Amino acid sequence: MPAAANLEYHDMSRQGRCRDVIARWKEKSMEYVKFGRSGLKVSRLAYGLGLRGQEDADEAERAIERAVELGINFIDCANIYGFGDVYETRGTSE
Repeated sequence: MPAAANLEYHDMSRQGRCRDVIARWKEKSMEYVKFGRSGLKVSRLAYGLGLRGQEDADEAERAIERAVELGINFIDCANIYGFGDVYETRGTSE
């Protein structure tokens, strides 16, 4: 395939290159395990929201989005964390 034809298959912007690197890293680095008998596969690493400190909602949302970009799909958000506001923050980052 000619070099020019390859360009249509690759996003050459900085954001696109970063997204490609993250996707390759995620494939090689994140391990997934079966979640009981549910048939679901979850990341071996969980992101816990219980001790997330007092950062603002925007910072919390960026942290959650970054965890998801890195392959984390197991997010612990018990209703007692942050007096229940964890659900409000998590809901905005979907």
